[in-house]
Amino acid sequence: MPLQLFATNINTHVDYKPHQTRNLVGFLISSIPKANITEGLISEKFSANCRMKRFLILLSFIGLSLFSCQSGSETKTPVKLVKKTVLDLQPLQFAERAEAPNALLLDIRTAKEIKEKGSIKGSQHIDFYEPNFVENVEKLDKNKQLLIYCASGGRSAKAANQLSQKGFAEVINLKGGHTAWKRAFPDK
Repeated sequence: MPLQLFATNINTHVDYKPHQTRNLVGFLISSIPKANITEGLISEKFSANCRMKRFLILLSFIGLSLFSCQSGSETKTPVKLVKKTVLDLQPLQFAERAEAPNALLLDIRTAKEIKEKGSIKGSQHIDFYEPNFVENVEKLDKNKQLLIYCASGGRSAKAANQLSQKGFAEVINLKGGHTAWKRAFPDK
């Protein structure tokens, strides 16, 4: 027994036979925006498909209208996003960078740690645990390479991440800290 489909808006009658799939698809596509198909004569599955197609068409229309509302006459200024990164270097590479003329060595250990273990030659000292640590470091020349270290690399990694966001050109952390430096260079 063939299903009967009625399109009330356009007063057409279509007899659907299962082997006529192409005609049904053509009918559905052509009737979605302009026909109201009577639900009493069709299966619920067909009705749900029809509602889904209408919903998708409506959703597509809304999406396209939102994107088409943008004006092309506005001048847009490009935004330059700069993500500062921190280099974690082993003592040998750190020593090479420390010899550069634009290098600034920063020891962030406590005064007690520096007194007990010594410091890398040419280092400035700003204690990481001081409450105004960031403010003190921001007074340094931001155009220089900031080579930072602590005792084992933990504090300097935290400080390096903070300071890379404060505008320093390049922030380099000594991986393993002063302890790794002493193992690599026992005489320095």
